[in-house]
Amino acid sequence: MKLILAGTLLLFRITCLFSQDLNLNYYKFKNYKPGEPYLKKLCLGYDSIYKSITFREKKENKIVKDALTETRNNLQNFETNDLLMKNDSITRYLQQLTNSIQQKNPILNGKKITIFTYRTIVPNAANYGNGVILFNLNLLAKFKKEENVAFVLCHEIGHDLKGHVIEGIRKNYELQTNSDLKKQFEKIQKQEFNKYRSYESYLANYLNQLTSKKRTLEIQADSIGLFLYYNAGYNLSDAYQTIQQLDSVDGENYTSKIDFNSFFDFPGQSFKQSWLQPEEEEETIDGGNLEQLKFPDSLKTHPDCKDRLRFLKEIKFVEKKSNPTNAGYAHLYSVSQLEMLSVYLDDFEYSKGLYNALQLSAKYPNNLYLNCSILDFLYEIHYSKIHHFYSMVVDRPNKKNTESYQETLHFLNNVNSTVLKNIIDNYFKANFNTTVNDAYAGYILSLLKSMEKTKEQQFAIINDYEKTFGENDYLLKLKSKFILKK
Repeated sequence: MKLILAGTLLLFRITCLFSQDLNLNYYKFKNYKPGEPYLKKLCLGYDSIYKSITFREKKENKIVKDALTETRNNLQNFETNDLLMKNDSITRYLQQLTNSIQQKNPILNGKKITIFTYRTIVPNAANYGNGVILFNLNLLAKFKKEENVAFVLCHEIGHDLKGHVIEGIRKNYELQTNSDLKKQFEKIQKQEFNKYRSYESYLANYLNQLTSKKRTLEIQADSIGLFLYYNAGYNLSDAYQTIQQLDSVDGENYTSKIDFNSFFDFPGQSFKQSWLQPEEEEETIDGGNLEQLKFPDSLKTHPDCKDRLRFLKEIKFVEKKSNPTNAGYAHLYSVSQLEMLSVYLDDFEYSKGLYNALQLSAKYPNNLYLNCSILDFLYEIHYSKIHHFYSMVVDRPNKKNTESYQETLHFLNNVNSTVLKNIIDNYFKANFNTTVNDAYAGYILSLLKSMEKTKEQQFAIINDYEKTFGENDYLLKLKSKFILKK
């Protein structure tokens, strides 16, 4: 009966996800925060963990207590800064998926597992102890299959089952009080020559001992995760594929070439193919000493993916027919990518945001939200050019980039602020009606009207927006840009 109910809830959740037609528009999540009372109650679990530990000495007691307090404070800070998602369709999906995995694994009976989606550009997931798992939004935006998500969730549950958060804290304390390391450090302080080289050796020794422990915990979490994943009815080959994908998860979501002409070629303002070519000096600028810096595998907290994959394949299971990827996941995958656009904006990652918006717009050419997003990023990039902080919000071209992203960066580098403003104006005229009824589109129109205007004129534009659309998040953004900004 429980499994039937879970399936019904999952179907209901997926039906809700389909309520937005992405071919026309997208309305980003609001009111997704867990709320202070919810987090306060959840964080009481960290007190229980602390009280259950038998400490070897007073100093260790304090180190663990401080670390748990910091973890609790981090969660509360994430919530305060609108970075934690709980009351939204994505997180409900992840929580229900976790509940389904839990129901099929008796070892998890009675265990409280709480999932949050964490709004960040870092593609990762993390166990915070106390049954708390943060699944980063940008990792979800990388995974095309539910199986990938399920394996990562199982891996993080494995960390929680074995208490790896506390084990890691205690290992760190153990190294801080290690007598041999202390003696090595004291000896270096007394050296007259080659002190810096000795410090490097000391640091490498410290990190090697710390990361070797963390690497062991990662392998253990992989093993437990695979067991949970297998019991949940998923195909083992998809778990292996997930590990392989994690090896390149920091790369761009898309590799397809962007048809810039279809976006930015206008009567009287032709798109020049030369804008997609590198500047002459880039051939010599790219690749300084840091480009040659390679961290040895022994200093990485996670083993190389090829090693993780080898360890996993050594675990023998009888392969069985698996559940296919949930039909609703493809929509959730798209929603996560659309939600990421506002994360790129908030994190001042304007070139990455524009690139993703253009790629998504090629898939959904009539989506109003995407057209607004493209203009939003172009406006911010234009603003950065004329106020001289362009290099802080737009990536430098790099040979490691995909060819498509590299062309995007060349385009942004090659157009000056005057040309970029013309592109912005023409793009708005080509894609928006004279009457704007959407709150985001109204915000974009207000931004464009405000360009090169006096403060008094900008205030009038804000008042006009408020009369039309009332109090909303976009009005607050306008006020922060033109009234609160010093």
